[in-house]
Amino acid sequence: MDPIRNPYAPGAGQRPPELAGRDEQLAAFDVVLERVARGRPERSLVLTGLRGVGKTVLLNALRSAAVRKGWGTGKLEARPDQSLRRPLASALHQAVRELGHPSQEEADHVLGVIRSFAQREAGADAKLKDRWSPGIDAPAVRGRADSGDVEIDLVELLTDVGGLAADKGSGSPCSSTRCRTSARPTSPRSAPPATS
Repeated sequence: MDPIRNPYAPGAGQRPPELAGRDEQLAAFDVVLERVARGRPERSLVLTGLRGVGKTVLLNALRSAAVRKGWGTGKLEARPDQSLRRPLASALHQAVRELGHPSQEEADHVLGVIRSFAQREAGADAKLKDRWSPGIDAPAVRGRADSGDVEIDLVELLTDVGGLAADKGSGSPCSSTRCRTSARPTSPRSAPPATS
């Protein structure tokens, strides 16, 4: 094959000229989006494969499909040396902004919950340099997603983000090469499924 015209373009997450061989996954994700938007139950998708087979490129294509359908999306990469709170808060902050919820008051409440979740990591007596600010202007909502128990906090956090998406009639998937979380917009404040 001519190396100049070869469509294979190695590089982490770089989209090749043609997304070949992924029609089945793209179609399956379209079904997931439609079913969830109609309040139907659906399982999360888990992508696995060796390094360099195109998982990140596929996730980016799935994310674009979700955005076109009016879903809020966020992207994070799980790292063993980093807490889940900061990257998840950033991804969900992006998802809430993309949703464009018509009620600023409700969106601000959920952003405040995200802020509480993110700031719980440092602790009350942390030095200023260790108090990470997620770039959210809304005040932190005390008593929500800030218990310190990550299982409780995740349920509260994803319930509120999922509820905001449900109010708008869309969803909020968060994607990574290692995890994907989706909020099922079936009823306000229903707990979404998560896979990792």
